[in-house]
Amino acid sequence: MTPTDEATFIALWQEGVTTDAIAEALGIPHGTARSRAYSLQQQGKIPPRSRGAPVRGPGSMPPLTVHRPP
Repeated sequence: MTPTDEATFIALWQEGVTTDAIAEALGIPHGTARSRAYSLQQQGKIPPRSRGAPVRGPGSMPPLTVHRPP
C-alpha cells in the first residue's frame, strides 16, 4: 500500500466508513481492505471496531476521488 493509500484508508476508517466502502473508494478487493484494516490495527495505526458498531456506508458521504499517478 502506498503512503497515500494508507493515509486515505486511515482517514476513511476514522470517519467510520465501512471496509467495503473503503475498498470501493481505493479500487481494491473487499478482502484486501479487510486484511489491510487488520494489519493497520496490529500496527496501532487505527483502532479496532467493536462488532455491531454503527458505521457509515457508501451512500452516507460524497464519493471520494483518489488520484493515482499514471
